Amino acid sequence: MSQQAPSFVLSCIATPKNNSAAKALVLNSSQAAKLQSALEEDARGAIYSGIVSIADAFSGIQRGYFSWAVVKLYYSCFYFSKAALARRGIGVFYVGRSPFLIEAQPGSSPTSQPGNSHTVVTALYKKRIVGGAMNSQPIDGIHAFDWMTEKREAVNYKDIRFSDPVVPACFATIDSLGIRRVVGDYLGDRTLYAYDAAHAIVALPLAALVDEFSSAMRFGGLGLSNVEVSQLRSFLADQKGPIHHFSFLSVK
Repeated sequence: MSQQAPSFVLSCIATPKNNSAAKALVLNSSQAAKLQSALEEDARGAIYSGIVSIADAFSGIQRGYFSWAVVKLYYSCFYFSKAALARRGIGVFYVGRSPFLIEAQPGSSPTSQPGNSHTVVTALYKKRIVGGAMNSQPIDGIHAFDWMTEKREAVNYKDIRFSDPVVPACFATIDSLGIRRVVGDYLGDRTLYAYDAAHAIVALPLAALVDEFSSAMRFGGLGLSNVEVSQLRSFLADQKGPIHHFSFLSVK
């Protein structure tokens, strides 16, 4: 399913749809309201994708696929950051390959942004979501979001091969204690674990997830049925079954 906000913004831009036409757009009140509604729906989708990414990472960790788990955990942070921006009326869309920022406010016009989808979202999150989990504290002296990015880039671009079946240092404690135990600890004290390099690879995405559920910022839940909520929670499981610490996902 395609994201609604970018499609809506593009529909408001005059033809031919190029960078000049994008910058000439000025949202009226009706367009701003429709864009905000589209952004809220996109935020729900991003949160859902982030949760599924965490669940996929948990499955990989328990099966010894640590390298792919790193990638999934990074993507969960990326999805949660997109949701945090969207819920504040901030959208990113593309004209061709050029990224633009637009805000869901009457009189707002698109502004061009440097970089790609990941660097644009990361930069906007750092600037706009001041109290967000990935902005609160550094990890080993590195901005928390950058720390996650570095872990993912090492797996995808720098390491000559996946480390599996060797357990990377960032997973050593998690692997020894088990997913169920660490999830309870991490959700119980996010400040203690989310910025500790021995725990952050899982604890930071969980802190970002809780951010999206605890904030009252334009959030009406994920819009899921009871069956869908039950299925989503079933994804977050170990060999004993669903992990009960995720009961807050009953917020539909």
